[in-house]
Amino acid sequence: LKGGKKIIQNLEQKVRELEKELENEQRKHTEASQNYRKTERLLKEIQFQMDVDRKNHERMQDLVDKLQ
Repeated sequence: LKGGKKIIQNLEQKVRELEKELENEQRKHTEASQNYRKTERLLKEIQFQMDVDRKNHERMQDLVDKLQ
């Protein structure tokens, strides 16, 4: 009986430790997902700005060509 109680206590402690570890991993996953979405938004904004800049450059080049 004493040995059985000790085993149960050890197993319960292990469960608590694993639950804490799971919580930490879930928190890390949530944070990583948020960072991924944030980075993806930033990438889209940069791509859009690059497209605008490219179009502006093309227009300016057309104007330069017309003036020559």
